[in-house]
Amino acid sequence: MAVIIIVLASICMIHLNGWSLDFTDRDIRIIVTDSMDGELTDYDIPTIEKDSLVMVRLIGDDEKPDLKTGDVIQFDYHGLLNHHRIVSNDPASGKVVTKGDNALVSESVKYEDIRGIVVGKDHFLGMIISFVKEYFILIICAIAVLLIISEIYRIIKKERSA
Repeated sequence: MAVIIIVLASICMIHLNGWSLDFTDRDIRIIVTDSMDGELTDYDIPTIEKDSLVMVRLIGDDEKPDLKTGDVIQFDYHGLLNHHRIVSNDPASGKVVTKGDNALVSESVKYEDIRGIVVGKDHFLGMIISFVKEYFILIICAIAVLLIISEIYRIIKKERSA
């Protein structure tokens, strides 16, 4: 059973990484707001629903001038990591303008605050992780109760057969 879980988790991670086995310079995050949950677009990342798991490829300064409209980037915004779509890129000023697909306002982001570009997303995996995070104690208690019931059943069955 553990092997099956490991294989499925590996396949999910490779899928999230664009079917690449290269996990160097990657960051995985859960999207906790609906600022990117807008209308579907024709971009590589059409939209990102709240509670989605995203894979971010960290990029260097030399790649930032090549970022294009529609790319979803990860950037530091007042001490928090944010993920929004590029509206425009101005290499001369070293800034991009970004906007969430569901946001009303855009923001100007300096190149130095950009960490990476979103290369994959999975809403289902993100929902599972969010559920486990929210109900972790309840899940552990349920597993403990099931293990106790299983052990009691095993003891009763053993005594009856003796």
